[in-house]
Amino acid sequence: MRRFRTVLFSLLALGFLLSPASGQTPSKLTISVMNLKPGSGISEGEALTLTDRLLVELVRTTRYEVTERARRDEILKEVGFQQTGACDEASCLAQIGKYLRVQKMVGGSVGKIGKTYSVNLRMVDVETGRIEQTAVKDYPGNIDYLLTTAMKDVAWQLARGGLSKREQEELARKQKEEERLAAQRAADSLAAVKRAAAVAESLKVVEEQKRKEEELMAAQRAADSLAAARKADSLAAIERAKAEELKKQEEARLAKKQEEQRKRDAELARIAEQERKEEAARHARVTRRRWSWITFALGGVAGLGAVFESKASDDAYKKYLSATDDASIIANWQKVKDADLRTNIFMGVSTAFVGTSGLLFLTSRGGETKVGSVKGSGMYLGAVCKGHPGIVLVMRF
Repeated sequence: MRRFRTVLFSLLALGFLLSPASGQTPSKLTISVMNLKPGSGISEGEALTLTDRLLVELVRTTRYEVTERARRDEILKEVGFQQTGACDEASCLAQIGKYLRVQKMVGGSVGKIGKTYSVNLRMVDVETGRIEQTAVKDYPGNIDYLLTTAMKDVAWQLARGGLSKREQEELARKQKEEERLAAQRAADSLAAVKRAAAVAESLKVVEEQKRKEEELMAAQRAADSLAAARKADSLAAIERAKAEELKKQEEARLAKKQEEQRKRDAELARIAEQERKEEAARHARVTRRRWSWITFALGGVAGLGAVFESKASDDAYKKYLSATDDASIIANWQKVKDADLRTNIFMGVSTAFVGTSGLLFLTSRGGETKVGSVKGSGMYLGAVCKGHPGIVLVMRF
């Protein structure tokens, strides 16, 4: 079918392009066509398309040398011409014509009132600014007629204006010849279409046969592809099963390894905690042993103080016994009481320090100490201070 369309379009294009060259008039007027002003019922795009067709039809009359629309816009841009909307007034057309250096300017409008389309054109002489000719075409119908017929009619109306009777007859003859050639081209195109249809029909049969063969081959390829796909799916299923099994084994191995690592970490943590506790206990023992020596030394110092105070008490007591007057007796007796009090204090402090030192020393070796009872074999150490409760230390080793 694609080949049929290609041949058909080629024959149509060939039919429309085949046309004999028209004879040229001795001299051609230089003109330019401004964009038609769209009226009611006509869009900007439609007006631009009709302007292009009008330009083509003016060229076909062989009377005018028409400036291309792109060239027109380029020149106006170079001279800095500013124009808003369509230009259809005589003064505006004349001004633009001077910029373009043409003899005549064509402008106008196209619109619709009710069901009737209307085309209005005017040709302005650039030098004088005067409207020389007009062309009007009204018709009820659809917009297609504007493109195919109305633009041709108004172009020939402008071309016939200002000519002598002989020139108008010659131009009419050329128009009829153009219409005859157009009809001939249409007939040739129709014949070409019919020939193309016949060729296309034969090509259609060939294409149909080829299509069936291709469908058969495609079905065979599809069947082969399906078989290959099923085989590939089977192999893929086997590979997936193997991969799944390997994955499970790997997961089990990793889980076992993680469990072993967890146990090792727990054991290391336990050992570290035990070492920390042992280090803390060792540090505590060292500290207690140090303080046992310190308290022992303090107890010794307090004991020396008690010895000195006891000697002072004995000296004061001797003086008390040898005193004869009441004042000496009272003073010496007071010294005896003060010395005894200090002796008792030093004795109590010394006893407390020595006992504490012994307790700290025994606990620094891991012994167990109880206060207030004797259990099993042990050593009893007691001290009783005057005027103070007894202090009992029981140490067990």
